[in-house]
Amino acid sequence: MSSRAGTNFFERQDSARRRTKWLYVLLVVAVAALSVGTFVIVGGGWWLTVVLVEEIGLRAAYGEVPWVEVAVGSVIATAGFIIAASVYKHRQLGEGGAAIMNEFGATEVDASSDDSQRLVLVNVVEEMAIAAGIPVPRTYLLEGQTGINAFAAGYTANDAAIAVTRGAVEQLSRDELQAMVAHEFSHILNGDMRLNVRLIGIVYGMMVPYLAGMTILDSDAEQSWAGKTYLETSPTSWFRRVGCGTTALAMGCVMIPFVMIPAAVLALFGRIGAAFAEGIKSAISRQREYLADAAAVQFTRNPEAMVSVLEKIRSHGAGSRLLGARARLISHMCFGNVAGRYRRGGGALSTHPPMAKRIEALGALPKPGRHHRIVLREDIDIDAPRPDADEIEEIARRHPDAGDTIDPGDVVEHIAEPRLESLVYCSSLLDEIPDALRTVRSELLETIAIATLLVLDPDPEVRSRQADVVQQSGSNALRRECRRLWPQVKRLERRLELPLMDLVYPTLRKMTDDQYATFSSLLDEMVHVSGEVAFRDFIIEWILLHRLEMALFDANRDVVQYRSFRGLIDEVQLVVSCVAEAGGASPQQVVEAFEQAREELPTMIRDDAQFQAPSSWSFDDVGEALEKLSVATPNIKQVVVRSCAACVVSDATLSASELEILRAIAEALDVPLGPMGRGEEPGVDCRDGTV
Repeated sequence: MSSRAGTNFFERQDSARRRTKWLYVLLVVAVAALSVGTFVIVGGGWWLTVVLVEEIGLRAAYGEVPWVEVAVGSVIATAGFIIAASVYKHRQLGEGGAAIMNEFGATEVDASSDDSQRLVLVNVVEEMAIAAGIPVPRTYLLEGQTGINAFAAGYTANDAAIAVTRGAVEQLSRDELQAMVAHEFSHILNGDMRLNVRLIGIVYGMMVPYLAGMTILDSDAEQSWAGKTYLETSPTSWFRRVGCGTTALAMGCVMIPFVMIPAAVLALFGRIGAAFAEGIKSAISRQREYLADAAAVQFTRNPEAMVSVLEKIRSHGAGSRLLGARARLISHMCFGNVAGRYRRGGGALSTHPPMAKRIEALGALPKPGRHHRIVLREDIDIDAPRPDADEIEEIARRHPDAGDTIDPGDVVEHIAEPRLESLVYCSSLLDEIPDALRTVRSELLETIAIATLLVLDPDPEVRSRQADVVQQSGSNALRRECRRLWPQVKRLERRLELPLMDLVYPTLRKMTDDQYATFSSLLDEMVHVSGEVAFRDFIIEWILLHRLEMALFDANRDVVQYRSFRGLIDEVQLVVSCVAEAGGASPQQVVEAFEQAREELPTMIRDDAQFQAPSSWSFDDVGEALEKLSVATPNIKQVVVRSCAACVVSDATLSASELEILRAIAEALDVPLGPMGRGEEPGVDCRDGTV
């Protein structure tokens, strides 16, 4: 039933990038319309003043209305204000998802929480992130929000954050919460999230007057500036109940004429700009909600859960409402409407379709007589039925994709298309990670120690030199943690290393600039301590540092800087040669794998692409090549991933070690390729010894 049939991840990414251009077209139209409104208000007010003063003989002092100057001034003032406010907001949100969550007062939750509802939320997010092949987003809770809602924020998966309301975690079952979170993951995977954050910056200038007025006037005292000021000035419960007294009366005398009335006027006139902003958001986001609903069903294979979430919103007293005037700024990012028809949806300027239509699109219709009772339609084709408990147990026991005959095209189609099998498999995968490692992943020092231990070399002599590097770093606390956690890390199977790296990533994102500088220097020195770098160690270091640099310093960078293969032939042939070398057992197999991969390249560079012998490059060269390819167009990334897939499956099978190589390259390119299976090869403990 997917509405996304006929498109893959790369095509959807390209579509999202093209939609961004339309934002600026709509912005120009809105600025023009608001400029006309400003001209009418200013020019009309000026003309009315001239007419009135004429009656008392002051016409000569005012003269005629300078219509041309008023028109030009209106355009300059309106456009200047909107652009300045939008640039300000754009820079303010430059840090990505965490900045947005902090602005809206969300509380971060992690695995150290003793709240069972919070732990369920964290576990659902972790399972889905690893199954989808993206870094685990930071998870937030919107306390005090009783409505059932959620949203994802950030520019890329590297700086993503997901927020869920307290109403959602209290009202929804685990399956329902999983469906809601899967909906938000669809926005992350398909490029909607970046578009949504940029949309905040673009519409902010239009909404500032309205937001300023409503922030003062908000009907909920705890959410409004005036209400908070009044309650802080009149702290006793008696003043709050009666609303009078010397202090309260004085506050009222000051606030009503000098604060409340101007705020009401500001909100009234600001509503014009807010209406344009809502229209732009509606034009961009409304249809995407249907696609995200369908993607969530494809992911969880549980349409009943998604329908149940929508029905609970329709029957819940608070619906999907978010308190506070600023909630309108993120209305297009949320699971459901935040204001107005927050239970039904579908208003003229609504960012979301009507709930009834979303439910019907998922294969359900209301039963006669009670709007909140639903039945699944039989004429809707779900791609595959949700397995029963026995089938899920079998999936968890063994997920058999890896090791089977596979085509490179199958790998490309699997990207950003997580399936229930992957979700169940990843749930069991996380259970295999030792509790000692899972319970400490919320503490920064411990997560730095885990990341450090993941690059330890199997060779005891090299590992001893790496231990000296840790000692020389001057951090006795880090060395103690490394010693304490090493017995757990050394027993990890190779297939658990990338999931563990994903688990510790949200905590690593909390590093300060100085902590990151120390950590990156330490990691780089450990990887290069012997002069010979293993592919596994290089890729772990590169992925970690690439992700963190994007999240901490460059979240809002242009994700497309290279648009043609012609300037990237050296990078493409180098990366493919590296993959062939890492996966080949003999020189002949390496060359054969490269030749197989070259057939997947476009004709414009296929003949020029040549195998690069290991003696001609270093892993630093590969890192620079991956850095360029990570900011290429989705089409270029698709070709590179497909070519690397052809390289590792040149023998028509995909083993566990080959899958690890392919997933590592995909992650380095910011392409979400989740675990495709357990594989046939058992994990080997090759890191015995001490650190």
